Amino acid sequence: MGDTCPDCGEEFERLNQHLALSDCEGEGSKVTLECAECGTEFEEYRYRVESDRDRDGTKFCSKACHNASMRAGNSVPCDWCGEQTYKSPSQLENNDHHFCSQECENRWRADRMSGEGAPWWDGGKEVVECEYCGSEYKVTPALVNVTRFCSRECQVDAIRPSAEETPDPEFETKVCANCGKEITRRSHHFRGEVAVCSEDCFSDWMSEKRRGEKNPAWKGGKTVVDRVRAALGETSWEKIAADQREHANHECEICGTSPNGRKLAVHHIIPVASGGTNGDWNLMALCSECHQRVENKTRKITAPHLFQPVAE
Repeated sequence: MGDTCPDCGEEFERLNQHLALSDCEGEGSKVTLECAECGTEFEEYRYRVESDRDRDGTKFCSKACHNASMRAGNSVPCDWCGEQTYKSPSQLENNDHHFCSQECENRWRADRMSGEGAPWWDGGKEVVECEYCGSEYKVTPALVNVTRFCSRECQVDAIRPSAEETPDPEFETKVCANCGKEITRRSHHFRGEVAVCSEDCFSDWMSEKRRGEKNPAWKGGKTVVDRVRAALGETSWEKIAADQREHANHECEICGTSPNGRKLAVHHIIPVASGGTNGDWNLMALCSECHQRVENKTRKITAPHLFQPVAE
């Protein structure tokens, strides 16, 4: 058995669904009510109104109004915009002014607590006279005994010496070391005895004065490089070293040991810097210990003469 619709008189297993969808031609599924909290009119399904869903019989337009009715506080108008806002009993008791948002409170305070209305008002700004230009300007009372000038420009002009007090700068004339052009500058702008008129002239002068053997980093120039390349040949060092280890049967040519899993070092008897080559006569396969001892002795009896200045 279903429930009987009060509008059409028919029975429905789901009467609430029938009323919600307004399938019948009765008075309608919704009725107009007035919110018990804010007084706003709203529509509600008639079957909910006729039920005992709310025991006290009150209805609310929203969850917020229902929650507001359950709280112990009260809704009061915002002192700035007038919109109703809920305040708890402690807020109502401890505050004389109420606001719906922080923005409204800030605007209210800015409008009513400026100038003489502010609690910290101490008479406003005072008028003082600029010590440089004599114009009047306003400052807070705390700065009356501190400020002296009305602007940054007056402060700078006050401490800057006048043209009469400033002596003429000492100028000096020199000739550019590169192009021969006369240069007139303040004396402290010249560094040392050499003077140049531009960055380009300085670069050209440096290139000419510190070229070749005159350069502190000179090591013999391109002639030495060509000489060493000719002595070493075009065969790669990896191939030459591998052939020397194979020729020594992978045993040190001094102590006869064979390093386990390690490659023997290939030593130049006469260093390349002293004129040695990659010829078989100048190579030895040595273990690391023997190689270190031989290298220390070689440094004492040979000199890297190829990297000394060579006269062309």
